[in-house]
Amino acid sequence: MLETMTTIRGKPPELDAPPVGQNILPEQVCPRWQPRTTVMMAAFRECWNCRYADFHLDRKKALEVGVCEYPSVKI
Repeated sequence: MLETMTTIRGKPPELDAPPVGQNILPEQVCPRWQPRTTVMMAAFRECWNCRYADFHLDRKKALEVGVCEYPSVKI
């Protein structure tokens, strides 16, 4: 389920567990977050930079809403 509740700052709250097979927003983060080795900004702790997130970064156009593929490592 896509998390729609936001905090006062406008960012989605941290997830309690990886939402495997479900939609994720770039700014979300969960306890299983691991940095992506192929992204220069992997130091930022958010799903966009997570090695388990699929935002189609290996294609011509990335997705605005990704899918959590934990525990399968993506590019």
